[in-house]
Amino acid sequence: IDTTGNPVPPTPPVDTIPTTNPDTTVTPVPPGDSTDKPARLKVYPNPLNVSSFHVGFFNSDASNDISLEIFDPRGVLVFRRQYGQMPKGNNAVPLNTFETNLKSGLYFVTMKVGGKAVQSVKLIRIRY
Repeated sequence: IDTTGNPVPPTPPVDTIPTTNPDTTVTPVPPGDSTDKPARLKVYPNPLNVSSFHVGFFNSDASNDISLEIFDPRGVLVFRRQYGQMPKGNNAVPLNTFETNLKSGLYFVTMKVGGKAVQSVKLIRIRY
């Protein structure tokens, strides 16, 4: 983890990580949920105590190649998904703890735009 709290991940073999899912549906996010920052990332609900959650990309100012990566606190990549070209504006994608294999604990969700990491947010997974 660097001085700003972002994970510094090692690069694992790509063939061991799920990267695409043709069944993923992109859901537009209501306009009132946006902010004035471009390409803002939000994970909800957070903390996560249910099996499904959403990752929202807010105020994307152009159509871009988007991908998500989830890291554990040691910086180990535990999930990667390539979404390809996402439309301009606000979008959200559904994920679930079964496909991401998230156990209880702290994670960092990183959004990449055009192959560059632009933002990371913390995700807490809890089980009762």
